[in-house]
Formats: sequence, C-alpha cells, structure tokens
Amino acid sequence: MRLEARALEGDQTVKVLVPLVSLTTFKADVGHGVDWFIAQATDPEADVDFVDWEPKLVWQTLCDRAGETREFATWLQEIEWAGIYPAEDELDPSGGEATPIPESSPASSSGPAARGASSSRSTTSSKPRSGPKSKA
Repeated sequence: MRLEARALEGDQTVKVLVPLVSLTTFKADVGHGVDWFIAQATDPEADVDFVDWEPKLVWQTLCDRAGETREFATWLQEIEWAGIYPAEDELDPSGGEATPIPESSPASSSGPAARGASSSRSTTSSKPRSGPKSKA
C-alpha cells in the first residue's frame, strides 16, 4: 500500500507520496511503524488517534521530499490540517516527481512501418489445439 501525505496551510494543499526514507525515519523516531498505528486505529479498545501519528509522518515526508525546514512544533502551529491517505498503488521510484517519458524514435523497429511486410510465405493454418476435447 502506498501512502500520500497531505497538508493544508492557508489556501494551499501540498500532496506528496510518502517515500520509504520517511517511513523508516518515522519508525525510528516514534518507536512504531505506520502499520502499527493503522492497526491501532481499527481497534476500538486502543487509545491511539490519528493526531498521535499522522501529522508527524506528514511533516517528515514534507521535510524529506518538499523542502520543509520548520521544526515540527512550529509547522504544526502554522498549518490547518494534515493527514495520510491511500495513494494509487503503482510503482513510482521517483518519489512522486514527474518523470518525462521520451518519445520513441520514428526509425524505431517497434513500429509496423519499420518492420515492413512479413517474410513468412506459409499458406497452412495453425495446428488444432492439443489436449482433451470437451464433450457437449
């Protein structure tokens, strides 16, 4: 599961994917990993609330990826809201940065024009599938 840190300050919302470095730093600082806090949040007997961990992880993520330089206590006083949300579950090694994808070259051999006509001259059809035949 990938996570996204969001902070609202004034009329600006900052959204950043939570990188592995933020998760490991957070765990070292608070003594528990995010998975522990999430499990506690679903336990009605637990005495753990989102304010016990989400703002700290958002701040850590912003320090690691968005250039945040304020101390945690100062940052906490100056923001309106902070939270951790599920992010799209696809691999993004850039840490959320936009990565341009180069266009393929027109001379690339992957396009149909580059391959040209097929060199196969076969006129026979494929063999029938092997294996047991289904009974109707």
